[in-house]
Amino acid sequence: MRFDLARQVRVFEPYLQYVELSLSGAAIQRHRMAIPLSIQKLGGSKDLESRLRTTFELIEKGSKLSSKPLEDALNEIRKNFTPSLGKDHGRVVLKAAKLHLVARLTEFRNKLEAHQKAVEADLQKHLDTSREQIVAYYQARVIEAKPDALLGQSLNGEISEATAKKWLNGELDKVFPSAESLIQEMKLDERYKDVTFETLNRKDFLESVKDAFPNVDWDKAYSEFKAAGQWESDEPKAK
Repeated sequence: MRFDLARQVRVFEPYLQYVELSLSGAAIQRHRMAIPLSIQKLGGSKDLESRLRTTFELIEKGSKLSSKPLEDALNEIRKNFTPSLGKDHGRVVLKAAKLHLVARLTEFRNKLEAHQKAVEADLQKHLDTSREQIVAYYQARVIEAKPDALLGQSLNGEISEATAKKWLNGELDKVFPSAESLIQEMKLDERYKDVTFETLNRKDFLESVKDAFPNVDWDKAYSEFKAAGQWESDEPKAK
């Protein structure tokens, strides 16, 4: 790079910091359970159509256990305080605004803690309800289809409601998770990294910063940087 351009890039070093925000363990609504093949063979489903296919959504859409409100809140923080400079650069925060970012993240962690407590209290109940829905739907189909797995253990060639229910629960035991196994440690990770000349030295970096922070007077910052550099160069050097 030309010396002038290198100096221009260095203007951004005191003002910016790279930041990564990641939410983990909260999206339990994305967990899906594979319906056992032995149950799939009993026939298709019109009821529970959006949830019950070859896989089953353990938590219904719109449940209060969904992490979507949290994810939306975190994305709003990202949008307001950590604009992206493009896929090759990542997200940055103005050091002058970092105090406000930290305050918003503290508020977010309080929401995350409240969400975790709600999940711990209600998740097993939701899982039990989902399981009951599967058993209730397929119980009549088991009696009608008379799967060989049950005929081979029947004394009279008939399958009762109790037998059908017991068999379905036994098949679901093999794949259905418990609330404890689903609840991971829910946490927000934040990582900061100071910019360096090497990380700034990309041809589109300058324009990316100006696009991300259109309300910052970067020309003024550059003028002050040049003035400070000139003042330092005029200082007598120690002998």
